[in-house]
Amino acid sequence: MTAVNSAFLNYLTSPLNGGADDDEMVKKYWDIDSNDPITMKNIIKMVLKPVFDMHTQMFRQKAKESLGFYLATGKIDFEKVYNAPLLPIDTPNDPKLFYTWIWEIFFENEDYKPYGTNDYFELYNINEPLEF
Repeated sequence: MTAVNSAFLNYLTSPLNGGADDDEMVKKYWDIDSNDPITMKNIIKMVLKPVFDMHTQMFRQKAKESLGFYLATGKIDFEKVYNAPLLPIDTPNDPKLFYTWIWEIFFENEDYKPYGTNDYFELYNINEPLEF
């Protein structure tokens, strides 16, 4: 069995984390429609993905397994996950959809549903992402 860790989800948005407390970032993103898939996918592709791709292969794999698990099982409150890192973009009506868009951009043409099987279990460790 493979352990998944919700701590990896905060690292998917790391370039924007804390942006709600940064006046420059708030100004840059204040008029973004967080429900518009084209706009949000563009931000994911241009801002988030390049930073994600700089992580090690092991980090990216663990993040992928964790995101896939939570998307497939719904065992997490995606609104809390979205709001926790203080992103400078308003919370979308369906925060899970935002993470689905991240999946579509980061792991193009891959399905997250296989991660919802009994082969995965949750093991939270806030420090694990720092180990990679």
